Amino acid sequence: MIPDFALKVAEETGALAAEVTLTSANINQVEKVLKKLKGLSKDFENYEIRFHLKPLPHYDFAVSRDQRINAIKKIEKVVSFLAEKYAPCFLTIHSGICGTEDFLNEAIEDLETFCKKATQNGVVICLENMASGWTSQPEKLVEVAEKSKIPIVLDIGHFNSSECCRLNLWRRREVVEALGGFTIGAHIYDHEHNGHVPAKDHYLLWDALESLCLTKATWWVIEHRDRESFFDTYFIVKEFLKCQRGRR
Repeated sequence: MIPDFALKVAEETGALAAEVTLTSANINQVEKVLKKLKGLSKDFENYEIRFHLKPLPHYDFAVSRDQRINAIKKIEKVVSFLAEKYAPCFLTIHSGICGTEDFLNEAIEDLETFCKKATQNGVVICLENMASGWTSQPEKLVEVAEKSKIPIVLDIGHFNSSECCRLNLWRRREVVEALGGFTIGAHIYDHEHNGHVPAKDHYLLWDALESLCLTKATWWVIEHRDRESFFDTYFIVKEFLKCQRGRR
């Protein structure tokens, strides 16, 4: 959910969008949080809200058949809630927490069917890459996106923390380009280490941001849990966008 510092940041920066993290246990708190946001914004009717399912093992779909059925039922509970109250909207899910690529091929068909059903109810399901597991492998993520048609939310910090980045198997720009046709959003921070570490250097983000500008990813979330970290990354992104506008 949105902590108090994020509500304050939304007021200070004039943000017109927010991403709310959900679990099946806290979905009933969403309305309370959105009322707080409404109180901060005179333009709330134009405020875009997207939703983000907390990465928990029981939501992972790349698992055995019985486990996958249970995972999808849990996600469907959240989708039903969102469809009733907030559609049309977007919901980002995860895999690779406990799921493995061993079950991937058989899971893709179920994923495609589930995503189509959710879309018909006004909820677009998106898949986020993780720092480890099969979604940390860009080639696997591309394969699933191509076969299931699921949109991708690219988490820059997760990629920077992944083995394929540390071993220089893929560069940030290459990942963004490979996923560009599927990417509709991004989570922006530097890397993970006991939480989300903010960007301290332009170089660590700008190449990825430049590539994101060439995709359909118009939804950029600065993903931090404290004020100082948020503004460290925010000012780098803001300076980048200012430079981009200056080039036009």
